[in-house]
This record gives sequence, structure tokens and C-alpha cells, in this order.
Amino acid sequence: ESKLLDEKGSPVESWDGTNKGSPAQQDVYIWRVQAVYRDGSIWNNTDIGEHQFLTEQVWGTITLIR
Repeated sequence: ESKLLDEKGSPVESWDGTNKGSPAQQDVYIWRVQAVYRDGSIWNNTDIGEHQFLTEQVWGTITLIR
């Protein structure tokens, strides 16, 4: 989980391939994004309004290969 964003809204941290401190097994993982703007409004995945740094996709996959 990352709550740190740069000035454009991109995460400044990345996943290191671990789960609770132990290496995760090689597999395909699903990720999901939930966002709350600084003004407290909740991103609903349909209207990015003036927040152009967000896309409409809220989930995806990542393949971990060791």
C-alpha cells in the first residue's frame, strides 16, 4: 500500500515483491486503485475533472517472475 504521491499524483513508491516482509511467490497478481482527492472528494472512476493525472482504469495485473 502506498499513500505517497509526487506533484503529478503518481506513486513515489513501488512494490518490492514481498508480502508482509516475505518474498511473494511467482504468480500473476491483481491490483486495484482507490483515490481520495486532497479536497476530500472521492474519485469515482468516471469523472477525472481537473485531476488529469488520473486515468479511468482502477485495476490491472502484474506478473511477478523470480
